[in-house]
Amino acid sequence: MPPLMDITLHMLNGYLLASKAYLNAHLKETAEFERQAQTISSLGLAGQPDTPEVTREELKNALLAAQDSAAVQILLEVCLPTAEEQQQRGGGAGSLLKSMRGASEQPEAGPAEGRSRRPACSATCGRCSA
Repeated sequence: MPPLMDITLHMLNGYLLASKAYLNAHLKETAEFERQAQTISSLGLAGQPDTPEVTREELKNALLAAQDSAAVQILLEVCLPTAEEQQQRGGGAGSLLKSMRGASEQPEAGPAEGRSRRPACSATCGRCSA
């Protein structure tokens, strides 16, 4: 892997971990504040479901999944060939699409059969493959 790509991946991972830590701290802080407000307003009524906590956790997980998905999308788009690289190969976006479709129509080997778990872009750009 090129050193610049390695640095970029480490930085991206750091940003994602920092975002997760910040979100956890923020949710913990707001949950304590809302718990205090709910205790004051409920005046000791028993049997109230703890749905705000569950909803908060679900929203946190959805946000973290969306951030991870966006990071993967950005990395995949970086691996797409530039217009110059496409011209060097003699094909346009149509030939790239055809090559991707041809690869997807081939039967996939299972994990036991030695299928590599590299990103889909590694077959087309070569910058991501090690």
